[in-house]
Amino acid sequence: MTREYEITVAYLDPNPYSRPQSKMKEIKGVALHWVANANSTAMNNRNYFNNLPIHNKNNREKAQREGKSFSPRYASSHEIIGLEGEVVICLPKNEVAYHVGAKSYKPRVRTLLNNSPNRHLYGIEVCHPDWTGKYSSVTYKTVVNRVADLMIEFDLVPSKDTIWRHYDVTGKDCPRYYVQNPKEWDKLVNDIVKRYYEKINKKAEEVIKVKLAKWQEEMGKKAIENLSKREVNGELILNNPETWIKSLGESTPQWLFWSIIDRITK
Repeated sequence: MTREYEITVAYLDPNPYSRPQSKMKEIKGVALHWVANANSTAMNNRNYFNNLPIHNKNNREKAQREGKSFSPRYASSHEIIGLEGEVVICLPKNEVAYHVGAKSYKPRVRTLLNNSPNRHLYGIEVCHPDWTGKYSSVTYKTVVNRVADLMIEFDLVPSKDTIWRHYDVTGKDCPRYYVQNPKEWDKLVNDIVKRYYEKINKKAEEVIKVKLAKWQEEMGKKAIENLSKREVNGELILNNPETWIKSLGESTPQWLFWSIIDRITK
């Protein structure tokens, strides 16, 4: 199937703060975020993650000069969806991102995610044009299509048990618009569910179409092979079966024609 969005792979450099290269456990869902930086691009935010070692070093030195305590920042996501609906991949799917870590979690996290959300949730940061945090229409469309695709890829069924807000994990105000407007969150999840089943049905139709074409070709080939061995009045009904088998791909009804001839000459 043709994708409805563009993907750019721009993996972060390995580092302790945004790409520790720790391995994911079983992926049990997707977590959506807002970048909390209005009108910034996907690549801008990717570069922020990538430059965390520099930021942490500078901030540590500043804190030391001022005699203040310092705690390094750890942050990343597997991908970022941009203002134009583009997708920037920051980490391989089998590596941990630092996107839903906390000292304590909501009760459902223990039940559904073994109290280790970073090792079980695929993280998606989403850009937004203003500080309401509402996704633009083009970004929203990509979120719906992308999450539906990931549900299929991860062999998950979309629901609120597999599609999480950061808020659902830790209580953080993220993604802000969809925390402050729970009905809009319900709509987003429902749109993802709807798109998922549309994609599943289309995929099933494509598989059936391929299998049907293969079955038709096999039926035609079998009929030609039978006719090439069958005689009428001492003569073979069909010569040069290889040539006729090649013709099966030229016109769909060919398989049916040879199958009918095979039946009526038995």
